[in-house]
Amino acid sequence: MNQNFRKMGLFLAVVLLFAALALPAAASTPVEVNLTVHQRFESNVPANMASTFTYLLTPLEATNPMPSSMNAAGSTAAGYTFTITGTTEVQIGPMWFDTLGTYSYVLRVVASDADGYTYDERVYRIDVHVMNDTPGNLSASNLTAIVTVYEGLDGAAVKVDEMLFEHRYERELPTEAPTQAPTAPATVPPAQPAGPPAPPSTFDGGMTMLALITLASGSAMAVALKKKKS
Repeated sequence: MNQNFRKMGLFLAVVLLFAALALPAAASTPVEVNLTVHQRFESNVPANMASTFTYLLTPLEATNPMPSSMNAAGSTAAGYTFTITGTTEVQIGPMWFDTLGTYSYVLRVVASDADGYTYDERVYRIDVHVMNDTPGNLSASNLTAIVTVYEGLDGAAVKVDEMLFEHRYERELPTEAPTQAPTAPATVPPAQPAGPPAPPSTFDGGMTMLALITLASGSAMAVALKKKKS
């Protein structure tokens, strides 16, 4: 008889065990996660220049929870896009997690060719660790989330405290034509003083020779006459 009671007790224990396993688990309360992204500029941006950049949050698993739509297109097949204007910080989210596990994402700025800007090409990996808020509790009814951020991917990743993008604006100065050195005026030598004027020439060479002969003849005749009288 005791043996029958033992068998019945063992049977009831097995039935209760299976009944406990068949009971639905307590519904878990999703945990909310928001991501903070900072944007700054390394130099002053003129008031008339646009300072809006677009960012892309990509899940490494297609089933990862994504943020709800905020100030941009929201979640798409390529990920979640959003914009930031000026030097500020924004909250991306909320993202809701209701299952234990680790969920990974990549955040980067969308390439921009805005005039005068050099955009920050840093890439961040984000790991969201969803776990029980009570150690040793195997149920998923009380969840908590811890966010870990790394700058870079793979082996080059470095753990950081914030997601910061610093863009640089370089003012483009108008191109000026090269200046040429002024040309020195030509040096004109001072005028030399003129010498005494040459006596005017009244006769040509032949006339001069004839005059000399006539003068010599006259002189000879005068001498001859003087001798004769003496």
